[in-house]
Amino acid sequence: MSARPILLLFKFRAIILILLAIGALNTGSLQAVEPDWSTYNAILRQNVRPGQISGIPLNRVNYAGIKANPGWSNVVAMIAAFPVSKLSNRSEKLAFYINAYNILTIDLIIKGGIPASIRNLGESVWKQNNVRLDGRLTSLDAIEHQLLRPLGEPRIHFA
Repeated sequence: MSARPILLLFKFRAIILILLAIGALNTGSLQAVEPDWSTYNAILRQNVRPGQISGIPLNRVNYAGIKANPGWSNVVAMIAAFPVSKLSNRSEKLAFYINAYNILTIDLIIKGGIPASIRNLGESVWKQNNVRLDGRLTSLDAIEHQLLRPLGEPRIHFA
């Protein structure tokens, strides 16, 4: 038997091992599957403006404009259906849950007839299982206390 086929076999195995090693090294560069925030960002750019109340600077939200935007229902549906198990690290979870909390809060305000304050929707608005996240009904309170707070970010209310 010639040494040539054996040499080719070793080269072939070496190439396969190198390709497997490169693939293993590149797994860190794979990006996680995250929601597409582009529609949400566009809606915020169109409907949030700097303002002030009693001299205190704040951001004013045009809830009627958000409600009228045809993309809004897609944003809410995206949050409702997104599989949170796809989030691979603390940063992704923090960003997702903060955005989800804000989106679902805005949606409750819109569905509540755009009251002067979310408090006008009732004290239990935060505790009712009236929002959908990861395919399940939950509450704003559960998102804050069971999902966000355990991530250890003290500034969640300032995001």
